[in-house]
Amino acid sequence: MNQRSDGKGTDWASFGFALAILFMIALVGLAAAVVGMAVKSGERANAERHPNIVVGFEFLSAANRGAKYYFQTPGVFLFSQYPQEAEDIAERTGSTEADVEAKLR
Repeated sequence: MNQRSDGKGTDWASFGFALAILFMIALVGLAAAVVGMAVKSGERANAERHPNIVVGFEFLSAANRGAKYYFQTPGVFLFSQYPQEAEDIAERTGSTEADVEAKLR
């Protein structure tokens, strides 16, 4: 029972400390990701509470360009954007693409 290594054993303290630090870094990273997702979900829910549809940046840019030149070429900038944006929104919300596309138009 009284056997000791007399200093010849492996010191695991530094390895355990480094492992604990790595675990804490991973935990903080996961917590930051969860908070980011919660904020995005909250913003989307707040915007959709009113009769608004949350659209992507590319669609919004195309809509702004289309509004600028609407009287010259009505709707040209958005024809290619409607189906993709409707698919993205339908995937997020669980509704059908046709309903979303009708709301977008």
